[in-house]
Amino acid sequence: MVSYPEVVHNHFKYRHIIDDQNAKRHSPIILEVVWATKWWPHRVFSLLLAIAEVNVMLASVHFGGYSKTSMLRFRKQLSHELIYNTYIPQTDEREPRRSPRNELESTHKVRALPRGKKFSNGQVTDSNMDYSQKKCFGCKRKVRTYCQCSVGVSRCDECYGRHIFESESTQYNHT
Repeated sequence: MVSYPEVVHNHFKYRHIIDDQNAKRHSPIILEVVWATKWWPHRVFSLLLAIAEVNVMLASVHFGGYSKTSMLRFRKQLSHELIYNTYIPQTDEREPRRSPRNELESTHKVRALPRGKKFSNGQVTDSNMDYSQKKCFGCKRKVRTYCQCSVGVSRCDECYGRHIFESESTQYNHT
């Protein structure tokens, strides 16, 4: 009888496990084929997800005492559990995901002073003149525009651009 080193012995003893796992991973639907993507991070993720899926199934049968089911049925149960995960707190209101750029655009918007209105103590009030003007906050030109984030502070187009730039740089430096 030939005695192999332990590493070689283990290789010959357990090499069928890889074949068994691949057979389960490819039965009946191959996730990597269904998720037809050419972007390599998604391809690697789909492979790791499929391997983890088989490992979870085998572990639940071996350690959890669950009965053997088909891979497709287990996949459906696992996906249902992942979607309706009780470890993630459920909220009724879902806020849409927004980039910092979109948040900035929603808080800053150039507005023109309506006809027959003027600024008084940071608020828009009635005016005797149809098109009243106020000096720009930065360059002192007479304008009728302002940013909606700072009502009462008149800004020309150039100073409005500076205002946006300063707001962006302040926002990104603090986060």
